[in-house]
Amino acid sequence: MNEWDNELELSADYFFGRNDTERRTTAARENILPGSRYFTNSDNRSNLLNDSHRANLRFEVEFDTLTRLSISPRFNANYGESYSSRTEESLDENRNLINNTESRENELLERENFRNNIDFIKRFGSRGAYLRLGADQNHSIQRNDNFYYSESIFFVEGDEVTEIQDQFIDEDEKENSYSFDISNRSVLAEDFFLNISYDFDYSTSANKRYVYESENEDGNYTILNNVLSSDFEVKSFRHTPNLGLNYEGEIWRINTNIGLLHTKLENENFLEESGFKNTYNNLFLEARLRYEIERSKNLSFRYGTNINVPSIRQLQPVVDRTNPLNIVVGNPSLE
Repeated sequence: MNEWDNELELSADYFFGRNDTERRTTAARENILPGSRYFTNSDNRSNLLNDSHRANLRFEVEFDTLTRLSISPRFNANYGESYSSRTEESLDENRNLINNTESRENELLERENFRNNIDFIKRFGSRGAYLRLGADQNHSIQRNDNFYYSESIFFVEGDEVTEIQDQFIDEDEKENSYSFDISNRSVLAEDFFLNISYDFDYSTSANKRYVYESENEDGNYTILNNVLSSDFEVKSFRHTPNLGLNYEGEIWRINTNIGLLHTKLENENFLEESGFKNTYNNLFLEARLRYEIERSKNLSFRYGTNINVPSIRQLQPVVDRTNPLNIVVGNPSLE
């Protein structure tokens, strides 16, 4: 860390790590339904070799005793290879075998993330009034190459039905998000403050998942499975104007905020040339109460509302069969 005349500070760090992790999990589960029950037994083995990199930089400048600017970029990356195998069986309530499956995966994965935070604050006097500006940017890339094989047997009325999946899954996912917030605090009276704020968040996520199958089980994956493949994009816009009244005494601290959560969601499936748009309006409310019993002892209460936009995996209408006994599909109309 370097410091010049108590006005400028710069700090940086870098971390490298390597993990070689082996894991084995054995589970016996009973699933109770309203009118029946069934049992599952599973055994999972996996090995992950992963290299991780992490770098942080912080730059802070103090223009005067009341004005400060800080910039904090961060970079994270993971590069690894994993191998896993799984066996699982399902039985009915009489312990009769319903199905079983064996699967194995060999996956190459890369994850890179860059994030930058900018914070500026200007204080007015010594009573607590200020103007604050903040901005945050996040960029993530994930690439996966997965060789997947499974063999499942289903027992239906005394017959055995075998299903084999021999696939190469090429999946790339990108995410960009930006946020901006501005807040102003005014002094109404001693220990009483008025806060006026506006937050804006924008994010876009793109997922390209192409599933290729081998025609002759010769290790050449040339047949594109359109049912299991996807090219999907999600955009979200969120506006949160709000205001609050705060009391900050020595014993009691009461903070309240009320506003609007306006969210706009858009998604598009490029392979099927379909998509939808939707808008949601919700109440934004926060309340915090703190009572100082004595030094280092206090009672606190917090209540708040928030809206989380569904992830791209929850929205894209693509069948995920990587576990043949637990098939998952996203819902593009999820609210």
